[in-house]
Amino acid sequence: MKKNIPPPKHRIFELLSKENASGVAYKNKALKRSILNHLDQHGDFTITELSREMNTSVPKITSLVNELIEDRLIRDNGKFDSTGGRKASIYGLVADACYFIGVDVKKYYINLGLVDFRKHLVNLKEKIPYRLENTKESFQQL
Repeated sequence: MKKNIPPPKHRIFELLSKENASGVAYKNKALKRSILNHLDQHGDFTITELSREMNTSVPKITSLVNELIEDRLIRDNGKFDSTGGRKASIYGLVADACYFIGVDVKKYYINLGLVDFRKHLVNLKEKIPYRLENTKESFQQL
């Protein structure tokens, strides 16, 4: 009989918070944040490239990348053609790992935008009627 096992939850909020960590755990969280930031700013990379950029050993980056894969924040995007030897894997952010909502409040309307983890615009709603006033009702409507 097959059990219904929910998929593992990624721990992005735990990873991004600077609480509840000290020593090696704090350093690992900081390196994971640096890896995510680097992938966000510069796109997909190999472990060797990440190791060079982070000035950290290949085994350490490999371990952290594997944990980020388990957390479903990054993924192996396939092999990279190299000039010789083994082909290296390219790693990048998982677009649907998390989403960000942008709210642009104007005097007579609001704009809402939904962006995925790779900064792709998923949905945009513009000029939703709204009247900005300094009242509890206006705030509650928002």
